[in-house]
Amino acid sequence: MRYYIDEKGMQKATPEVNPNHIKPNDFGVDEKVSVFEQLFLSIGKAKALTGLAALKSSKFVGYLLLILTMMSFLVTVIPAAAAIAQFGGFEKLFGQTLPAFTVQDGELVTDEDFEMNVQGVHILLKHDVDSVSKEDLNGISGVYYTFGKKQVKMIVYQKQNTDDFYNEVYVLPVSTMFPDGFNNQSLIDYIWAWYLGIFFGFIWRIITLAGRYLLLSLILMLVFNGLMEKTTLEMNRSDLFKMAFYAQTIGINIVNINQAFGYLLPASLLSIVGMFVAVYKMRKALMPYLREINSDDEERRNLFR
Repeated sequence: MRYYIDEKGMQKATPEVNPNHIKPNDFGVDEKVSVFEQLFLSIGKAKALTGLAALKSSKFVGYLLLILTMMSFLVTVIPAAAAIAQFGGFEKLFGQTLPAFTVQDGELVTDEDFEMNVQGVHILLKHDVDSVSKEDLNGISGVYYTFGKKQVKMIVYQKQNTDDFYNEVYVLPVSTMFPDGFNNQSLIDYIWAWYLGIFFGFIWRIITLAGRYLLLSLILMLVFNGLMEKTTLEMNRSDLFKMAFYAQTIGINIVNINQAFGYLLPASLLSIVGMFVAVYKMRKALMPYLREINSDDEERRNLFR
């Protein structure tokens, strides 16, 4: 640490700056690169990953927000807009498609079930139960707005290989949510609230995508930390973490595009492919800079050139 005296005569410390730390320009990346240019570079040659990893954290955060917003918009907002258009708009949906209902004595009264699934946002109405439960979700992940005879819920459900994630964000009595006499026409009058629900679904998708891919970046960082320390590159774990996220760009795109188009291919298969591509690109980016290489290692390294 280096120390200096501020204008008030107080001694303060500044972190040491490594003059040999990797620089973006050394790997063909402009320090003023835009977020969209980062997107194209991360898809291209593996060498660019090292330059991208050397960018300032503000550049990385900007790219992180771009890719997560794009993917969330792709899998949430666009399908929602398409579904709304398919129903002819909310007014037709609530006035003609939705079963006739009314609220009487604090209970929702209707003769039919109703379900509308738009990727990320699900509307579920059950006419014969007091409250919708996990078993009624049919194992479909997403954000739910559910309506039973006596309770209204917002549920976040994520199907997983072991223990499913199930969280009831809020549970309200029908009598609290809707006054007696509330019916189809009342829904038409509150169309703005449904647009708000789509917006919250969009935000939740950004949060879940961030959690997923940042965790994978952390795992890749830990896996490749040993290899990084054997290179001549003046990098730290923060750089390696950023490299790991950039390396996932292809995987992030193919997984979410596949979801947006209704899972044309198995999601698990594309997740594996995406992770394989990320590992391959990180290895290819680091291998040319190993300090000492024997003949066997040289042959292995040439496979990645």
